[in-house]
Amino acid sequence: MRKHHNKLYFGKYGFKTIFKMPYASKIYPTTDENLHKLVKMYKMSATNYDTNIAKIAQFILDNRKQMKFRIQHKITVPHGNFRYQIYLKKDVHRLISDSDRESLWRYLENNSEHCLVTNKYVLDYLIGKYPYCYHGYFYVSEAKMLSPIYMIAQKGIDKVMKFVQIKNGNNKKITK
Repeated sequence: MRKHHNKLYFGKYGFKTIFKMPYASKIYPTTDENLHKLVKMYKMSATNYDTNIAKIAQFILDNRKQMKFRIQHKITVPHGNFRYQIYLKKDVHRLISDSDRESLWRYLENNSEHCLVTNKYVLDYLIGKYPYCYHGYFYVSEAKMLSPIYMIAQKGIDKVMKFVQIKNGNNKKITK
């Protein structure tokens, strides 16, 4: 298995379970000190909301060795309207020529309302400020923008991730 930045789900724990907890922000950070403080503060409370916080904090303390716990916010469409995230390959500076790099930057710059480069290292590489780029990504809003990017820098693109909005049974919009 290749290395992954998210050891929580690609390491020794083979399964991932997601819980929706409206009060999860109250138990952050999940350090032992903070969780003990929450258990003391909310255990004797009269409200159901506060006792739930105390129960979750105690559960995490009791089962710390058997599980990993983290608070993860809903995944939304990046920066409002960018549906595609284009990842560059490792050592992309070795894979595409300087003329391809300049062409890609010109294309992204001319279509700035549909393309967004947020990664500082990718931006520095594309504008020619820095001659190396080891990895990174940028965003594109529409599928029709992908074809020219593939034509310009096909050798340097690792993968494209598409963000899709879905609806649950209650017709509430959820993004994944």
